[in-house]
Amino acid sequence: MHHIDDQDLDTITAAAHQSVRLFADAVRLTAPGSAAERSTTLRCLTDLENGDLLRESVSGAIAALRDIISRELAGEHRGHRRVFDGHYDPELGAVGDVIDLPILTERGEELDRLMGLLRDFEHARNNALHRLRAEQAIRRHL
Repeated sequence: MHHIDDQDLDTITAAAHQSVRLFADAVRLTAPGSAAERSTTLRCLTDLENGDLLRESVSGAIAALRDIISRELAGEHRGHRRVFDGHYDPELGAVGDVIDLPILTERGEELDRLMGLLRDFEHARNNALHRLRAEQAIRRHL
């Protein structure tokens, strides 16, 4: 696995573009939100796919998509289950917390997958933004 420091800006930006394509394809298959929200979703996807992913205005499209998916995901819970998140220590016993995890409907699982793809895209985009800013800072000092 390559570390971000080993990659040039073009490679990192290409990864962000690939990530947004995966997300956009999944969104089109899942079609989250109401009819009006779907219109907003399609506009945001078009902006992401056809534009410069490093523009500051892209953050608004990402936030709008996250809000739409989050609202719909909130309605796709069938309940909760309690699970232990931790480990067993021979001297201390169980070390950790009991957490509530949502039990999702099938649609909820699709939406949860979309959120994961959106997080992956944001991570890839942030990597590219950080690299761009670092390169700009270096150029200013040359």
